[in-house]
Amino acid sequence: MLKIFVFSTFILSMINTVFCENIQFGGIEISFSESKAPQDINETRFLYNRLLEYATASELAYEDDDKILEKYPDAEIGLLEDTNVKFFVVKNHKKKTQFIAFRGTAGFTNILIDATFWPHKDETIGVNVHKGFFKVAREFFKEGIQKLNPKYQTTLTGHSLGAAVAALVGMKLQKASYKVQEVVTFGQPRFTDIKGAKYISGLPVVRVGEMRDLITFLPPLWITDFQHFGDKLEFRDGEGYEYINNNQENTIDNIVALQKPEVLALWLQFLDEHSQEPIKSPEYIEIKKYLSTVTLDHELLGNWTPFHRIANYISEIKRWFIDSKTKEAKKNKFYNKSLTN
Repeated sequence: MLKIFVFSTFILSMINTVFCENIQFGGIEISFSESKAPQDINETRFLYNRLLEYATASELAYEDDDKILEKYPDAEIGLLEDTNVKFFVVKNHKKKTQFIAFRGTAGFTNILIDATFWPHKDETIGVNVHKGFFKVAREFFKEGIQKLNPKYQTTLTGHSLGAAVAALVGMKLQKASYKVQEVVTFGQPRFTDIKGAKYISGLPVVRVGEMRDLITFLPPLWITDFQHFGDKLEFRDGEGYEYINNNQENTIDNIVALQKPEVLALWLQFLDEHSQEPIKSPEYIEIKKYLSTVTLDHELLGNWTPFHRIANYISEIKRWFIDSKTKEAKKNKFYNKSLTN
């Protein structure tokens, strides 16, 4: 059921911006913490290398096989034919590690998967998940899991649809006693409810977002009850990143829905395009009514897709690292100058 407070003009008038450092909402202080941020340039470089490697792998998953093999000559490439989701596995036999990258939305079949957002009980892990992503994960366990070595430490990554699939497959692999080392996702939509979010809390997840990427706010939690999980590393348009605590993020997302009605408009546009008959639910009608009372940023609505692309995530990661090195160099220069004075 739609939460009425989402549309409360009283609360809207109390909030200046969702992107300030600390805000009050319903008596809860929401803060963006840097407590997990790297403490020096070596930690920064380690995080950078990790993020860049998996973001690059997620981007390669969209490419032809030749491009993947050019970067990873020993990669094992697969295609889940029913759901049309491509993936590849890279193993390091010396270290006994492996990672798997899932492709995001590419083609009409994948769009239909995105649109099949109704909750579906995954009997293997006992929680409700996005039905479309469940179909992909189920097919992977039938047709693709043979490419994984169950004795190797496993990292999973992906972008968009591939991000959600990577996290869901990670949950199921852990249940099947695989050694899941980490899940690193980019531009991930929601795909499970609060019970699933608690279930996955035992999984090491790095969920990378971008403050202008509207896909990360979908499906709206008050329509499907889907929740995000794990702390979010959110890049902020060339201004570095913030860690957002998972316990507060879903509240933040409701505020974003208040501050950014374009998120609601995008969701309705998505539903309209993929529904086979007119939508008559009370929630849908209420959102339509609300949107008729506000002024939408049509420039944002028309230009949100570049912020969701994996290429944008890679650019943000590189820009952040360059800025970090510059700040470190300036700090060291100041420190050395102080020693000589």
